[in-house]
Amino acid sequence: MNLLLRIKRGGQTLLAGMAALMLMPVALVAQERIAYVDNTFDIWSMQTDGSDPKQLTKNTAGDGDPSFSPDGGKIAFVSSRDGNSEIYVMNADGTNQKRLTINTVTDQDPSWSPDGSKILFVSFRDSSADVFIMNADGTNPVNLTKYPTGNETEPVFSPNGKKIAFRALRDGGINIYIMNEDGTEQTALTDASGIDTEPAFSPDGSKIVFRSDRDAGDREIYMMDADGSNEVNLTHTPGVTELAPGFSPDGNKIIFYDTVGQILVMDPNGANRDRIGTVEGNEPSWGAENSLPVLSDVTITQQVDEGSFATLTLKISDADENDSFTLGVQWDSKQITQLIEIPAGTKSFEFMHKYTDDKPDGTASDTYPVKVTIDDHRFGKASAETQVTVNNVDPTLVGFAISPSPVVLGGTVKLSGTVEDPGYISDIADEALRVSLDWGDGSTEIMDLFMPGPINPPQHKYAALGTYHVTVKVTDNDMGETVQMFDVVVSPPPPPAAPSGLRVDFVAMDRIQIVWTDNSNNEDGFIIESCQQRGCNNFIEVGRVFPDIRHFVHGNLFSNTQYYYRVRAFNAGGKSAYTDVVSAKTLRK
Repeated sequence: MNLLLRIKRGGQTLLAGMAALMLMPVALVAQERIAYVDNTFDIWSMQTDGSDPKQLTKNTAGDGDPSFSPDGGKIAFVSSRDGNSEIYVMNADGTNQKRLTINTVTDQDPSWSPDGSKILFVSFRDSSADVFIMNADGTNPVNLTKYPTGNETEPVFSPNGKKIAFRALRDGGINIYIMNEDGTEQTALTDASGIDTEPAFSPDGSKIVFRSDRDAGDREIYMMDADGSNEVNLTHTPGVTELAPGFSPDGNKIIFYDTVGQILVMDPNGANRDRIGTVEGNEPSWGAENSLPVLSDVTITQQVDEGSFATLTLKISDADENDSFTLGVQWDSKQITQLIEIPAGTKSFEFMHKYTDDKPDGTASDTYPVKVTIDDHRFGKASAETQVTVNNVDPTLVGFAISPSPVVLGGTVKLSGTVEDPGYISDIADEALRVSLDWGDGSTEIMDLFMPGPINPPQHKYAALGTYHVTVKVTDNDMGETVQMFDVVVSPPPPPAAPSGLRVDFVAMDRIQIVWTDNSNNEDGFIIESCQQRGCNNFIEVGRVFPDIRHFVHGNLFSNTQYYYRVRAFNAGGKSAYTDVVSAKTLRK
């Protein structure tokens, strides 16, 4: 991935050569949201005016009972996606959905403690419906009610966390009860002839809203004091069913829904009843206001060489201390955004990205836009954008040499060495490396490399003695090159060994043939010399033959004449010693 991450929990030291990012404004404001369940049993959320609906869950099983955590950052809910109803939790934007309970029986009705550390829920694991409490991560479930013949559901904490209200089926009636946080002192708050259910505390803890059908069987919204006194019908809508009341975080509104699928709000006294938007849903839960995250002190290395790391540093601040984040960084306009999960409480960090090539090709440097986004998992976002310049780095020639040098004429030389390039990843098109070789005698070679590494050019043979200037050049596709030059000396070989065993093989009136033994392997040929009188020393060259030829016919001779012969080998390095002298007399006519 070419990514290094370094979390910083205190202050940070910025690197030299860093450029500050310009923070781009985001068209969002801090907002509260309402979670609800649609008619396909998926959970959605919307703004409090009904706008901006977002689907949070999507599966073929049923999801329901959404309950915002006190800070609005999490939603507990019920899902049967794994075979039966269990308690789940997710971020407020629907991400990171996690199962908290695992049972073969039904678990339902989740709600949070005021500090967000605990979740109340209902479970049938002890034969009947009981109120349980567990840690927010699903650990340590404890049965609080343990009523042997009862049926307790819909638990909610008081704002101070000291009391729990719930619905109970006891003594032949269904009423609202209250108990201490540890399950002690379970006491009925209502005692009506109808069914009282779905209690919810006001934010100041002084009131409880609930649903009741005590008036002619119509299920309507009621309010009472937290001690059960002063019960008041808030809705008075004969023939209309109203359910699941709850308060807005500021206590100024009561939210509920009806069986038509409308989500509604009203004042705490029942006045100003109004529908929220046009969505159809049920089981609404009103989440706390979200404070948008802020990116600050964002810096990035201004320029880097390809194959090197650019360092990005930044700080994240958020008034909602429990928010975690997804950080996205798009390193250039063509790359997929890299996503990094940042846990709650992290304030500053830095991470590094390796730029392996500057694109497009044909440029010595390229400037890329770098885009940074932050998402608090509650639809709160911030973004920033800057740029980084990536400079091309020349490919290099490492350990290049020509051997042997000097070289004997007629021998071959070979170039060896390794091409390196920090910009190369794994694609031949990354750098398009090419090695050009000029041997200095008019011969050239071009080698296109599939990847950096050792080269293997053809061997080369020089045709003449001398000193040759060899040039090696490696290039990439971004105007980078490195050149090295070498001198190769082509020297003569050692003189060949002298031939031996010279003898006359054939004599005629006008020609004589001689033969000898070749004792060398490096001759360029043989020189034959002759003279015509006994004891003569005025030998002259009468012919030459190619290497490995071991005979010579001397023609156009006088008849009845004595001839003397000697032979020696030669090459560019010199001449060998002579053979012994032999003689023959041509025949008479």
